[in-house]
Amino acid sequence: MKSVLLCCLMGVSCATAFAQGENRVTLVVDVDNAVTYRSDVIDPAGRGTTQTQTAAPPNRPFTDALIVGDIVAVNGAPARGLWTSRVFAMGFSPTPAPNFGVADRASGNLADCKWEFLDADGRLIGALYDSGYFPHGVTAGTGAFYGFRGQMGSPAPRNAPPLPPQRPIRVASMSEDPGRRRALGGGTSRIVFTLIPAERPEVTHAYHEDHSPVTAARPARPGEVIVLRVTGLGSLVPGNLPSGTEPFPDPPVEVNSPVSATVAGQNAQVINKIGWPGMMGTYRVDIRVPAISPGEASLQLTAAWVPGLVFQLPVGN
Repeated sequence: MKSVLLCCLMGVSCATAFAQGENRVTLVVDVDNAVTYRSDVIDPAGRGTTQTQTAAPPNRPFTDALIVGDIVAVNGAPARGLWTSRVFAMGFSPTPAPNFGVADRASGNLADCKWEFLDADGRLIGALYDSGYFPHGVTAGTGAFYGFRGQMGSPAPRNAPPLPPQRPIRVASMSEDPGRRRALGGGTSRIVFTLIPAERPEVTHAYHEDHSPVTAARPARPGEVIVLRVTGLGSLVPGNLPSGTEPFPDPPVEVNSPVSATVAGQNAQVINKIGWPGMMGTYRVDIRVPAISPGEASLQLTAAWVPGLVFQLPVGN
């Protein structure tokens, strides 16, 4: 509340301040089988040849390394994907120990990361890119994350999924065969992104199957399939063309990102998720209303693990 009040005193409208806060989303990303391959082999012919675990020599300044790990969950939901991070070893301190660089503040290694996200079935959803000293700035996104910005390395939110058992990220020589990474094993990591998306899922209208509007006088009913008019679901299959680039095709094409729905906090079955033919940036999502009590129910879609804005859906008996 104090930050919102300060924004208002500084000439920023309270509505804008609230909108900015509401527009932030959090991705909690869990990684497994992470290995740091330290650049310790000068002869290229000796790299990636050893079939067993290796141990790298102690870290030295100006040493390059590549961290590789598997994305296994996003916000507690199963996912797949690849994390890679190019690291330039150089710690900094106002009072540097041997092999540290001198600087006005203590900081760690400089790194550039790429996060390639796939759904549980292996479909490419999108990628995020971040770099710098920790915490990193998110500099770009592709696919479902087109136009995103934010920060990698935020504190975990209070409602974060339970932390799975953790293991240290293993440090290996670049003589080790990276194709054996999963077989030889690695460590775990949890990274938290705080992101400002270019757009979020938003339900703008709800219709019965005969395309008449859902209203308080004619509400949706448990078990009924309703049609939602939606924005902010991103690209269609195969996920390469950003939404709003051209009208959606007919016959319709499926949304590339995973889409889920809740009504009054209960999971709702998603029947389909398509680009509305002939429209630009407008989608059709059909859901089955779960068994809930009558009244105004909060309806929310999530696409690519990004929760959307809440829509009030009238529900009857």
